[in-house]
Amino acid sequence: MTLTPLHGAFGVTDKHGETCRPANQDARETPCQRRANLANLRPARKALEPRLDILAREANPSPAGLTRTTSNMESTGTSQLEPLATGFELDDDIILFTPGSGDLFLLNPSAALIWQGLADGLGLDDIIETLSTIAERPRDEVAADCATLIADWQRTGILAGHASAPSHAPREPARWWVDNLEPAAPLDFRPDLVRDYRMVDYRFRLRTGDSPVDKQVHELLAHLESCDAEEPVSTLDVFFSNGQWRLYHNGRLVDQCADREGVVPLVHGNLMVAAYRRSQCLVSLHAAAVTANNKCVLLAGVPGSGKSTLTAALLAKGFGYCADDTALLTEPPIRVRGVPTRLGLKEGSWPVVRELWPELDALAVHQRADGKRIRYLLPDNVMSAAPSHAAQTAHVLVFPHYESDSPTVMQRLRRADALLKLAESGYDIPEVINGDVVATLIDWMTSLDCYELHYSDIQEAVDEIAGAIA
Repeated sequence: MTLTPLHGAFGVTDKHGETCRPANQDARETPCQRRANLANLRPARKALEPRLDILAREANPSPAGLTRTTSNMESTGTSQLEPLATGFELDDDIILFTPGSGDLFLLNPSAALIWQGLADGLGLDDIIETLSTIAERPRDEVAADCATLIADWQRTGILAGHASAPSHAPREPARWWVDNLEPAAPLDFRPDLVRDYRMVDYRFRLRTGDSPVDKQVHELLAHLESCDAEEPVSTLDVFFSNGQWRLYHNGRLVDQCADREGVVPLVHGNLMVAAYRRSQCLVSLHAAAVTANNKCVLLAGVPGSGKSTLTAALLAKGFGYCADDTALLTEPPIRVRGVPTRLGLKEGSWPVVRELWPELDALAVHQRADGKRIRYLLPDNVMSAAPSHAAQTAHVLVFPHYESDSPTVMQRLRRADALLKLAESGYDIPEVINGDVVATLIDWMTSLDCYELHYSDIQEAVDEIAGAIA
């Protein structure tokens, strides 16, 4: 009887496009006023029904590593086992959300059966008896397994009881800039080194103190240059001071790097975070997004899984480009808005996509703070950065895995497993996560076809995705 926590990656994509748990620097908790769309969602409180076809297959000893206890389950009353979590059904699976810690848990069939019984107020004796009959296992063994599971649930805050404090505090929204650092000294910037841009809903003015740097940064952002009369909401300054290239936001230090080769990745990463924070989105996903046949495909995964490489190949074959590392989900009804920066391709992907994008070799090479070399490719069919641009409806969610010499295999995922993988890939929520947000996300997942794609042949991978949205 196991439960799988999903709280391992409640993190925003960091300045290098990697998944991280951001530091809570002066983070502010704002009460969330969202209303969940519950059209296709049912709280997991249905009556206890034996699942003979599923549980009969679990009539085996407890999983390795499961410690048995000698707790007297006979004397445990349901008043001591009050559910504190909220349960949601996603297809045939049950997912629990604990408001105290902001954690999600995916239950296996036996654990789901126990949860349903407790949530409906059934006595533990009745639950144990039912499990023992269905699984054809001795009652004392089932009782011992239940004791272990109940203790885990009390410890993690799923059930009331003698629970310890959560293993971590609820994750607060990430903030971009740091307010307590020293302000920049006033500088005079040449007019030709001052430009206005717009990324999603974020209007900003960028000033540089160096012509070569201005050229490099503008090459990154030229497709986002704005001619709107409306004043920018922020001013970003990039200049060299005290042996460092420094990035300031409204006069306060945000980030810095030692070498000129790191300036463009520094600006790129920080702008991604700033655009997300200004977007008023429901959730930010660490995912790429492409379109074809009026359908949007999300490509999610941990860093190094091959998202950007596959995205570049899809774009070369005529897919539209929405986003590379950051896809924004709007308030219900959920749509996908891309953050249309240039596509960042790390050195390992260059040989794979060189034939598809011959111009790649002519692009400047930059170096991120983590030492990785990267080029930024601007696809022809980049989606508009304007907020008036129609957001996309997601139809397919794919988790790509590039593996050398791997056969191309694309297989369907249970949506609950896909939710787990999406959490592992990394996402961030502007507000503190609550039950309404979880309900909305789970409801959205019911509309997606989810797949896991293993590949080494890039063309075969493109064909598989094209077939999924045909």
